[in-house]
Amino acid sequence: MLGRGVAVLLLVVGCAMMAGQAMAQSSDDLFAQVFGNTAAAEPQNVALPVTSDGRDAGDVGALVDMTAGTALVNAADLVDVLFRFVEPSTAQALIDGANAEGYLDEAAIAATGIISVFDPSNLRLAVSVPASLRPTLDLSLRGDYQTGAADDFVPAADVSAYINVFTGLDFVTTDSSNAPGGTGRQPISTAFEGAISALGGVIQGELNYQQDDDRPWQRGDLRAVFDNEATAVRTTAGDLNYPVTGFQGFVSMAGLSNARDYNIQPYTVVQPAGNQQLLLESDSTVDVMVNGRQVDSLDLPAGPYSLSDFPVAAGANEIVLEVRDRFGRVSEITFNQFYDGSLLAPGLNEYALAGGLPSSRQDGLYRYDDRTPSFTGFYREGISDELTLGANLQGSKEVVMGGGEMRVATLLGNFLFEPAASWASGRGVDGALNLQNEYYQPLGDSFLGDRLWNFAAILRGTDFAQLGNPEGSNPVSLQLAARMSQLLTEDLSLSLGGRYGFSRQGDRDDSNNLTVLLRHRL
Repeated sequence: MLGRGVAVLLLVVGCAMMAGQAMAQSSDDLFAQVFGNTAAAEPQNVALPVTSDGRDAGDVGALVDMTAGTALVNAADLVDVLFRFVEPSTAQALIDGANAEGYLDEAAIAATGIISVFDPSNLRLAVSVPASLRPTLDLSLRGDYQTGAADDFVPAADVSAYINVFTGLDFVTTDSSNAPGGTGRQPISTAFEGAISALGGVIQGELNYQQDDDRPWQRGDLRAVFDNEATAVRTTAGDLNYPVTGFQGFVSMAGLSNARDYNIQPYTVVQPAGNQQLLLESDSTVDVMVNGRQVDSLDLPAGPYSLSDFPVAAGANEIVLEVRDRFGRVSEITFNQFYDGSLLAPGLNEYALAGGLPSSRQDGLYRYDDRTPSFTGFYREGISDELTLGANLQGSKEVVMGGGEMRVATLLGNFLFEPAASWASGRGVDGALNLQNEYYQPLGDSFLGDRLWNFAAILRGTDFAQLGNPEGSNPVSLQLAARMSQLLTEDLSLSLGGRYGFSRQGDRDDSNNLTVLLRHRL
């Protein structure tokens, strides 16, 4: 029995030794099959898979030395696979740290702050990028409405057209001085509005019909419109419909206009978006609170972020970012944002330029005054999230008026400051000033919404003139106004207002009025 046991033991030991030798042999054979050589051969060129924080990033060219268990990584390839995970300066540091052949070892990679580990048994390179070296990711809390968000919109046809027809027919049962046709059926009035789009432009026109008129068919405005969607610029030729601002007056004219109109880019947010920088050292959940109400919850990997487009209300807003990392630790970032819908985001601008001959309608025909060619224009630009500045100018040979604009959002509300000065033939120089304040008073959770206060003071000089008002007819020297609005229920709102005008004419009393308005939504 003892001899048999010894024999069995020797047999087991022999099998184990043979299995180890076979495994070693099979490992060498496997390496030879992959690289065409043995493990003791020179470093070989391989396509080395790379993972970044456990996520597949791609393959890089590498010189692998299985004897030493090391790998030299092609710097250009590593930058290509890590471009999503590192900021540009770190990518450049990787390129600069490469040797003469363009390869990086583990020490050269570590010199940039990136941690790399080569696994020779699985032929894989694991990379870890610290949060501070990652590129800043821009996140919009209102959604992606920037340029390019309309790529899925149905494109405009090469040729398209529309026409709207409006018809009015009145019956009068009691004669009055306001009834041009007496009692009974009145003359039919019809208006045709249409447009045709072709070759990148649009022709818009109007045609009116008035039964029993000396000239029953009369044309309305006629214009050609060209839109540049990339720049949000609209160019118009013909009967113009141009925007004005501040104390500018409007005069119907035929000519040319060029204006930036962001309605051409409805997917672009032009108001200040607000911005907050955030660095997450580890994967975290970020709850976004605006005025005590949670508006979003974001699950974000480690890295720097730029949060913008907070869904805020007009006036002062308190924003809290509650950060909860994967270990359960909670931290808060609190800041205020002031918002005014009439402000422009920093760097954005609006402008309008128009010039031509004043027009009027006489006996159903358009008349153009070539004796007083006129021009008008303004420019506004967002300076910061809280400040927008602008200037405007318009005139003719009879009158010239220029002004400025400053809109600013503060803790005390949104302020508008608009000074203006004019020169009119025979009246000289005079000025005007417009001051406005809009303040949202927080009322707490017991009310459905905030209370809105509006205050305004408008001062006009005796001889202050505008385009369309060269005579400077200003019977009121100073006008004061105030209004309070508040939501009472989800469907009912209350508005209280008052206005007082100081007359500069001795035979005319000061004007004043009070208004109480209840609105109910059906």
